Amino acid sequence: MATPPCIEAGRNRFPDPAAAPPFPARPAEQSERGALAEILHDHLQPLLIAAQLTLAGNGREAPDARTWRRMSGKINQYLQAAIDTTRTLSVELNPPLVQERGLCAALRWHGRRMARTHGIRVGVTCDPAAEPANLEIRLLCFKAVRELLLNAVKHAGVSRVEIDVALDGADTLLITVADRGRGFVPDRAGAYPAAHGGSGLAGIRQRLRLIGGSLTVDSAPGRGTSVSLRVPL
Repeated sequence: MATPPCIEAGRNRFPDPAAAPPFPARPAEQSERGALAEILHDHLQPLLIAAQLTLAGNGREAPDARTWRRMSGKINQYLQAAIDTTRTLSVELNPPLVQERGLCAALRWHGRRMARTHGIRVGVTCDPAAEPANLEIRLLCFKAVRELLLNAVKHAGVSRVEIDVALDGADTLLITVADRGRGFVPDRAGAYPAAHGGSGLAGIRQRLRLIGGSLTVDSAPGRGTSVSLRVPL
């Protein structure tokens, strides 16, 4: 839905949800909070403001039946779009499939979703023995892979990405996300430069380090990119 022109006038009346958090946050947490604030500020808040301004636009006079039908139709559209946004946000923050069916099933579901929304095919190879028992580990891995897939869409120029989930030894999960796209020269730390999604990768690496994991990047111009996540189980 196109953003109504009246939104910009009303938007400044509301506090910015991206304001500083009430307590210090780690860089990875700040990254997630920033993404959440962006969704609230750029998608949900304008819809609610538009509904409010549409309702207030008639002034204090009671509208006639025709005007009210037009107003209520617009308000319903804004509110439905707001509901759809909150549903999407709920899935983004806590994908139910990760909890209900596990990491591998959730990755396959997200691969199909990427095909629908971005036209990119995602192959998922998963060793059943590598399925994490810990829900927090599953969520961390799912969100990390989701970020890597978005980087591939934005920067790699590919139509297919391969995900491999396996065990690396008895107590380490190894997830590899690989494409045959443009590739690039990693920086000296072996990470993405900013132009290739470096800030998102820094957040993933930070979250992995907090639990004793790691992220490595293998890439070169013209030969694609492979990102490996090692996560202790």
